[in-house]
Amino acid sequence: TLSCQFEEQVTMASDKKRWYEGAAEETLFYISRDAISADIFEAKFDETDNTLVSTPWGRSKELSRLPKIPVTVSNAFGGIRNTIPRKVSLELQYYQIDRYKKRLVSATIFYDEICTIF
Repeated sequence: TLSCQFEEQVTMASDKKRWYEGAAEETLFYISRDAISADIFEAKFDETDNTLVSTPWGRSKELSRLPKIPVTVSNAFGGIRNTIPRKVSLELQYYQIDRYKKRLVSATIFYDEICTIF
């Protein structure tokens, strides 16, 4: 269990749909299917003056070529416009390839304990 805070202004309605208002089975984002080496993901900095010498964090071209799976909203626990889930769960299902390696096969977000904004 993690405790988090919303960065969005949640005390008022919005014209734009927010991530926690995602409809059932909607894809929110994608996650890599396999573990990623830190040197592919991390930005590189010059040791003498600390200037960026590679692409910024998480934006390397290698990442865009890696297999990904969608993170979708549960078909039973989707979001509702102008409400806030007090509990958000992320379920990751994986396949055990060998003793040390797992591969993600599905990822689902569940919104629960929905309350109204007003």
